[in-house]
Amino acid sequence: RHAFQNLVKANPMQQAGMDVVIPDYRGWGASSPRLPSEQSIHEDAWAVWQALQAAPTAGQKPVRWVIYGHSMGSAVAVRLASRLRGSGNTCALVLESAFTSFSDVAQAGAGWFGRALTGLGSERMASIEHIAQVDVPVWFLHGSRDDTVPLTLGRRLYEQAPMPRHWREWPLDHSNLQTDPTGAYDQTWRDIAASCGAT
Repeated sequence: RHAFQNLVKANPMQQAGMDVVIPDYRGWGASSPRLPSEQSIHEDAWAVWQALQAAPTAGQKPVRWVIYGHSMGSAVAVRLASRLRGSGNTCALVLESAFTSFSDVAQAGAGWFGRALTGLGSERMASIEHIAQVDVPVWFLHGSRDDTVPLTLGRRLYEQAPMPRHWREWPLDHSNLQTDPTGAYDQTWRDIAASCGAT
C-alpha cells in the first residue's frame, strides 16, 4: 500500500492532535520507478528521518516523535526506532498488524502476501531481531481476523518487546482497524498522544 492509500489511517492520528508525515519508499506509489529492496526501504526511512530533523524549528516547542508502521512498514519502524535508541526525541513506537519476520509470515501461509514474500528471496524484515533494542513505549494494534499477518505473529513480537508495551486488539482485518465502530481505535491514538504529552 502506498501513501495515498494510507491517508485514511492518518485521520485518527490527526484527530488526536498529531501532525502526520507519510512518505513513499522509492519504487512505491508516486515515487521514483525502481524495484525496492529491504536495504533501500531502510535507507529511505533513515533519509526521511534526517530530513525531518533538519527542518527549521526556531521558536517552536521540541517535537516529540511517534514512529508508526503498518504491516511491512512495522518492520521498517522497528528498525528505525532501534537505530534511534538513546536519542531521546521519540516518545512512542506504534506497530499495526506487525509480524516477527517475512519468513514467519510466509510459513503461516498468509495467502497472496505469504506467496509474494517467499519470492523475495533474501529480504528478511526480521523485527524479532531488533525489537529488544527499542527504548520507547511500544503500542501493538492488531485485528483478530487478520488473515494476512496472523495475530499469533503480532503477539510473539509483543512478547519480545521491552516494557512499557501495550496490546490493543479488534475483531477486524489486516488493514481496516481505523473503521472500528466502537471508537476504541480512535481512543488508542488519543492515549498515545496523551502518553507523549506526559513524557
